[in-house]
Amino acid sequence: MAAPQVTSALSHLPGLTRLAFSPDGAVIFTGGTDSLVRIHRADDPESEPGFYDDHEEAITALSCSGSHLATGSTDAIARLYSYPANQFEGYITRSSGVAVRWVQIDKQGERVAVCSDDLLVKIVHVADPNRVSLLSDNPKPVRSAAWDPKGSYLVAVGCDGKLRIYDTTGGAPACVKVMEGVVGASESDAATSCYAAWHPSGAYFAVPLRTREIGVIAKDGWAKQATFAHDGHRHGQVVGELAWSANGNYLASAAGSEVIVWARETKQVVARHTADDTVSGLAWSPTSNLLCFTSLDGHFSRWDKPVPPELPSPVLSDAAQARHVDRLLDDDVDMDGDLFGDEAGGADGFGDGDLDGGEWIVDDDGDLEGYKEEESWGKGRTEVVNVTKAQEPFTPGSTQWRNKKRYLAFNMIGVVDTTDQETHHVVNVEFHDKAARRGYHFADHHRFSMASLGEQGVVYAARSDGASPSTVHYRPYDMWASAAEWTAPLLPGEEAACVAAAGPRDGLAHVVVASTSGTVRFFTGSGVQRYLWRLGEEVVSMAGGKESVLVVHREGGTSLDGCQNLRYALVSLDDFDILQQGRIPLLRKTTLAWVGFSAEGAPAIYDSAGVLSVLDRANRPGQGRWVPLFDAAAAKANKEKEGRQDAYWPVGVRDGVLSCVVLRGAEKEPWFPRPLIQNVDVRMPLLDADSQQGKLEEAAARGAVHLALVPPADSEYAQRQVQIDKDLLQLVQTACKADALARALDVARLMHNPATVDAAAKVAAFYHLPGLQERIQAVRADVERRRRAKRDRAPASVPAPIYASAERERPAAAAAAVADFAPRTAPRRSFGGNAHAHAARRAETPMSSAPQTVVPETPGDSADSPDKRKRDLDDDDGVNDEAFAPRSRGATSTAAAPAPPPRNPFAKRAPAAGANPFAKPATAALDGVKSTSFFDRVDTIEASGAERRPTKKVAKPAAQGKKQTTLFSLPGPGPAPGTDKRPQPVPQDSTASTSTEVSEGAGGGCADANEQSLVPMPPTRAESPEQMDDDDGVEAEAEAEADADDAARADAGAGDVGSGEELEETMRSERYSPEWDDGAEDE
Repeated sequence: MAAPQVTSALSHLPGLTRLAFSPDGAVIFTGGTDSLVRIHRADDPESEPGFYDDHEEAITALSCSGSHLATGSTDAIARLYSYPANQFEGYITRSSGVAVRWVQIDKQGERVAVCSDDLLVKIVHVADPNRVSLLSDNPKPVRSAAWDPKGSYLVAVGCDGKLRIYDTTGGAPACVKVMEGVVGASESDAATSCYAAWHPSGAYFAVPLRTREIGVIAKDGWAKQATFAHDGHRHGQVVGELAWSANGNYLASAAGSEVIVWARETKQVVARHTADDTVSGLAWSPTSNLLCFTSLDGHFSRWDKPVPPELPSPVLSDAAQARHVDRLLDDDVDMDGDLFGDEAGGADGFGDGDLDGGEWIVDDDGDLEGYKEEESWGKGRTEVVNVTKAQEPFTPGSTQWRNKKRYLAFNMIGVVDTTDQETHHVVNVEFHDKAARRGYHFADHHRFSMASLGEQGVVYAARSDGASPSTVHYRPYDMWASAAEWTAPLLPGEEAACVAAAGPRDGLAHVVVASTSGTVRFFTGSGVQRYLWRLGEEVVSMAGGKESVLVVHREGGTSLDGCQNLRYALVSLDDFDILQQGRIPLLRKTTLAWVGFSAEGAPAIYDSAGVLSVLDRANRPGQGRWVPLFDAAAAKANKEKEGRQDAYWPVGVRDGVLSCVVLRGAEKEPWFPRPLIQNVDVRMPLLDADSQQGKLEEAAARGAVHLALVPPADSEYAQRQVQIDKDLLQLVQTACKADALARALDVARLMHNPATVDAAAKVAAFYHLPGLQERIQAVRADVERRRRAKRDRAPASVPAPIYASAERERPAAAAAAVADFAPRTAPRRSFGGNAHAHAARRAETPMSSAPQTVVPETPGDSADSPDKRKRDLDDDDGVNDEAFAPRSRGATSTAAAPAPPPRNPFAKRAPAAGANPFAKPATAALDGVKSTSFFDRVDTIEASGAERRPTKKVAKPAAQGKKQTTLFSLPGPGPAPGTDKRPQPVPQDSTASTSTEVSEGAGGGCADANEQSLVPMPPTRAESPEQMDDDDGVEAEAEAEADADDAARADAGAGDVGSGEELEETMRSERYSPEWDDGAEDE
């Protein structure tokens, strides 16, 4: 290591001596106990310095911005001087009779932090010193207060050894973090300083630890990072002075009289120097490889080139050095003159045009600000150093620390917030729908820095802390099984960057974790590792949906024109296919603020410019494109007209509204207590949006975007079409009023339903526009064609069961094959009817005329239903339904049929015309199974065409004696003379009903087939078995006529059937015998 080139000069009396560089690096200010502020020229060490002599006592602090110099003194006054005019402007503030120990101006030169022995920290506005903010929560005096490069945070170091971090972005500064045990306790007038030194990027700051090391505190979570004490290299005393180089690659520290230069990346010692006395001031030159320091003996020292030439420059970034290498290869360089052309003249041969204002300074972390992007575009190759700040990874719905609290997640399901309790964090989970899910809280010893709320659980992640690796933790809502929650540590060197909980509410849950190594890991809700995607690029944010996950990543690095170069990938959670991918539409100097999914399942983004965009046609692979649905700038313009300035912090998107937190004033994030979610109507930024026509056009265009998100088979699809057509119909009316006929015709072509097109034609007719009406009517065919085409493209629905609803819809062969199983459309008739005539009546009788329920031809009929039981019993008859259609009392036949001659229906010989006296009425609910061979013989009798005798109604005599109790019992005694025993009305049966006509001379407990005829008619009542028994009372009167029938049967060749008792016994055995059919054939 070469000997350092250090020059020293006595500038002040012995005592505490301070120094500060001007931002342009041209001037060095020093102050000491002699009450003087000296002004040294950085480029001319031999020149006589200037001075300020307005102080009455020793100077304790110096701070310089681009426009002012602030000083602090033990005379209890903080003063302000102009720069570069170097004129005294006045007092900043005055303490209550105690010494001012510290002053620092923020980088923007707008505010000054003043610390004194009166326990207060004052934040004074430079433009208006009367605007003062007080930090009064310090129990002991504050030794220093350091601004971050953006002016958002202030780090105060107290005499009690505590670090307090304040957020100054709101109306009043708020303490977001208190760190104990980091620095050692000290007195306010100690010769050794104690302050925080922010890195130029603003991502972290360095602070002297009480262990004689240098600690680094990250702004993200305010967690302690690595220390500068590599391989045992450390100071022998407590560090008092810290200073970062211009590009942040090197850190200079001083402890006692020792000065050490550290390399930021390697933590190695680059250079070392020992001063003559204790160092009390230290600063890097913003424009050159120069390090200056002051000591308690009043000397001011310059260390020229503390960083060896073989190492990277402490001023230029890698991009800036590449620019100069490029100039070496440029043929236009004037080799006779200076290497760097006409711009030379600055320190180290670098021209002022390159170095002015620090616009060439680029931090390798991408966070350095203060350069002027627009001014470098007209300077040829100077544009290559204009690197855009890269956006840090973030979780949607998260906020920064403030007063030891922050939100980890905030969406439409609930809220996850955390509170720093110094030794651990406390995580609290609350849900918007408290009836569906119950909130909880727990102690977090992992110190989770990100979280995501899903439909089935919450996923947390924490970065590594020392020996502990980065950790992922998932906790489901419904822990029905043991060990439902799980924790997974990531690989060494792999940090969790983003997390997302995805999946439907019922089904397989998913957990997606993106790491800094460029990998995306997929887990199930129970912790099963399903997939590992090596993306190979930095993931900026993620959001989980019910069926997919949206991954936003950076393609390479940021561009030179100020773009973030973000891309997205929509990945299916089922098979991990990439459904959509492309660029995120962000303009220059615009960052991504929020990502998520709408209630319809479409990916949505919100950027820092206030534009909400939705991925249209997301369900059509390769056709996704971002469509803006809301522009906050237009909404703010309307609010500003009302005297309000609101900002929107998105939470979710649903149909037609943006669910967000409305921020008032200068607030950028929501704070506690938890604010209410408000709905803001979204409006696409179309032209002429304030007019009625513009509003209707916007509603129709936005409706078309939402329509593309709904499957055509969904019932909501038709509803949305109708709503769009309503808006289009109003546009037709507006166009007709304005006599814009071409516009009206175009709007009609955009309609979805033919009925709406007809309505549009009527509107044209109302305004007496027959030409337009004719053209709109011609559009109807095109609309119908489009509907048919969409219907053909739509997935086929599940086919309905193919069952014929009526017998006339079947082919003849099919109808014949299932004739025995068809439902009956008319009641049975008794014997003696004409099948063809009743078939005609059956066809002529409307189905609706019968109040009975027709059993549908479906195999799933209930076996216990009355209709089903009736059909089963009817099918067992084995005869044609039409041949047994009953006829109501008093009804006449609609088809003429010859009356057959009187015949005996009980003959056992060859078939002849007759009727079955044992035909079961339609209302009888018998459960027995009937044989069919007997009725086949009855059909043969009817087919013979025997004539029937005309029937007439007779009065039924009153029944005498005991009534018949069963269908096959012996006939009871005849009725008393003059007694009318006609059936009385009974409550109607739900299945069928019949009316009975009894002919004269009926006997044997049944009516003669020639004396009885029934026709189908709407039933009015059913006959009970008791009423059927009453008919047996006419047996005595019809006995003679029965004998005459037997004789007629005998003449026709029929055999004697025996007495009535024998007949009944024979019928009973035949009806219930399993071999009845075979026996009938033998007989």
